[in-house]
Amino acid sequence: MALAGGVQVRNFVSKERPNPIEAVGNDYDNAIRTAAGIPIPFETPRRLESQVDAAFLEVQVPIIDKVTLQAAVRYEDFRDLNLDSTTPKFALRYEPFRSLSLRASYSEGFLAPRIDQVQPVSGRNCAEVFTGTDPFNSASLAGTRSCESGNPSLTAEESETINVGFTWEPIDSLSVSLDYQTIDYTDRIQTLTSQDLLNRDFGRFLTAKSLTAAQFNGMTPAARTALANDWFMSNPDPLITRDPTLMRVSDVTRIPDNITGNQVDVFDLRLRYGFDIGNLGYISAQASTTYYDKYEYTDLDGVTNVDALGKRNADTALAPPLPEFKHTLIVGWQRQNQSASISAKYSDSVLFDGTGDTLPGSLPAPRTISSFTTVDLRYSIEIQNVLSGNWNFSIGANNVLNEQADVLPISGGFESRLQDPFGRQFYVEVNYEL
Repeated sequence: MALAGGVQVRNFVSKERPNPIEAVGNDYDNAIRTAAGIPIPFETPRRLESQVDAAFLEVQVPIIDKVTLQAAVRYEDFRDLNLDSTTPKFALRYEPFRSLSLRASYSEGFLAPRIDQVQPVSGRNCAEVFTGTDPFNSASLAGTRSCESGNPSLTAEESETINVGFTWEPIDSLSVSLDYQTIDYTDRIQTLTSQDLLNRDFGRFLTAKSLTAAQFNGMTPAARTALANDWFMSNPDPLITRDPTLMRVSDVTRIPDNITGNQVDVFDLRLRYGFDIGNLGYISAQASTTYYDKYEYTDLDGVTNVDALGKRNADTALAPPLPEFKHTLIVGWQRQNQSASISAKYSDSVLFDGTGDTLPGSLPAPRTISSFTTVDLRYSIEIQNVLSGNWNFSIGANNVLNEQADVLPISGGFESRLQDPFGRQFYVEVNYEL
């Protein structure tokens, strides 16, 4: 039987001050707004402080022969947020044979908002929007001013995780592990994109008017405009500002909120193997595969579960770009003071969804964003006791096959969350340790 416990005090201090160029109104955003005769409130310096007190306890108990229970609990008190949490974890491990172990666990998670996320609403870190459309009238959002802000009503994000799996070692130096994990998030903290905010307002409008999107779009332009303008005047969204004509969005304020829930089911397969090659050294190989069986999020209507698998999920912050498969293979060699490795990483293709850029000269939207494979090489040698220290020299190359990112009709020209635009890169490293 084993027991562990402890306490923790964590203090976080953040000091922020506006960019000096922005403070004098000489940045791009302020210049555009000033030229249009729109006053811009300048950001002011601020200091934020947050303290968290925590205590934890963990116990490991043998129940019967070859079965072990691990139980843990953690309590946290977020003093500046008036929040506290108690999160448990239980895990069982069963070893019917020396070469095989089975495991299962249940745990709860608690993510409190950051201190800057619960501040009063006030626009900071403003930038221009380049993509997206207004669902009320299909007008482009390009040129809209988008600012970040806090949300004093923000609460904590919670989750439940169940994991089952096994590790099998059929022969010496060979290990096979498979895990299945399901995660259920509630009140997930998200900061909506500008497109999300417009889509949410449009969804509320359709619900209030007992319409579907198809019915609304089937009306005459004059009828759509009259119905939409009545909504803007009688039910204005405080996070969305329109120009005097009500036809164009001029400003949006993006705040963190407890927007949605997520259900994630994922399989992880890992294989490890190694063997000696006599005086030539030791070879090791590791391979892993991640497969998402399910990734759904609750839409902004609070009811619909949206499947995010295999999509770029471009017009929402509720899900990231999500390839169904990811593979990694690493082969290494080590001999005395020398080592070398080759690694390959593969990410599956995804559907290209979203509005894309509609500017003149924009590329046509592709059907998919291609799969992406990178191969990296590295060689290192360590030399000890030279000039009273140890030296490590490394040379290598990243993306030796020079895989190129897809050129896309979006801001920046490529999907940075999926692909690397730098192509083949060589490097040399020298490390000296006293």
